[in-house]
Amino acid sequence: APRPLSAQKPWSRCIASWYRSPYGPRSTAHKTLPKGTRLIVRHAGRSVIVTVRDRGPYIAGRCLDLDDDSFRVLAPLSRGILPVTWKVVR
Repeated sequence: APRPLSAQKPWSRCIASWYRSPYGPRSTAHKTLPKGTRLIVRHAGRSVIVTVRDRGPYIAGRCLDLDDDSFRVLAPLSRGILPVTWKVVR
């Protein structure tokens, strides 16, 4: 049975950037989460579901590298980086 919402892990906050991922749309890079993990990422009332398919980012202070299509769902690429909230989804 699914865990009640109160038992689920809380949202994490971090800075996300974008890159042209070789893994296609709706992919992201994360340093430690297992590849294949699905995340919901939110910014300014918008959200996108992505799958961890790569490692990174390797710039201090950033925790996610979203593919350019996923970043564009949240904000224009010209923003470069965004404060986001995210958590693992099933």
